[in-house]
Amino acid sequence: MKGNLDSLFNNLNEVGRSWASYGLTMGRAALETSAVTLKSTAEFLGEVSAKLNQKPAHDPTQEPTAK
Repeated sequence: MKGNLDSLFNNLNEVGRSWASYGLTMGRAALETSAVTLKSTAEFLGEVSAKLNQKPAHDPTQEPTAK
């Protein structure tokens, strides 16, 4: 009987470790994906900011002059 209980506890311990390992692996993958997405978003926002700071070649509020 004691051998059966020891075997049961060992099996439960292994199942628990397997699920913990799986959860940690999935958590890591999710964080890595989020990091890549955030980096891409930050680069895009930097590009938008740079474009907003560029001065236009002409003043769009002025009417074109007739030649």
